[in-house]
Amino acid sequence: MGALQVIRDTLSLPPVAGCLERNGMTPEQVPASWFAASEIHLAGPEEVDLIVQPNLPKIASHGPSPDTAQAFSCLLGANVGRFWVIRKNPSGRYSVLLATVALSLEVLGSRANFYRNIQTVALTAVTSTTIVYKMYVAQYQVAEKKTEP
Repeated sequence: MGALQVIRDTLSLPPVAGCLERNGMTPEQVPASWFAASEIHLAGPEEVDLIVQPNLPKIASHGPSPDTAQAFSCLLGANVGRFWVIRKNPSGRYSVLLATVALSLEVLGSRANFYRNIQTVALTAVTSTTIVYKMYVAQYQVAEKKTEP
């Protein structure tokens, strides 16, 4: 399964699937141009991992078509966006290691089970929430969560 398809699979879940449907799209119709990916090596130099997020610069400069502008907003919140961390398996298939919504995502230097830890931050009008994810059993899981005023 390709990288775009595993991302589309996550879009078939609530609440994004309902949002896309209300705006006349299915996850299968979401174009690759809506995403930007960066290659990273989370466990070692031989494997290839991708961090994917909505392609805001492209959308801002060219805009989605008028027919799909509302559907693109299904990938965003008021001050957050979706992030996916995906890995290419030795068989060449991709799998999702982490799918989350946050203001920012940072890959840390610290490690758990040979994989680099990941930290996200999300803000509201009154709080800041920081989450550290660590690799457990082939997926990133919440290891630490701190919410501050």
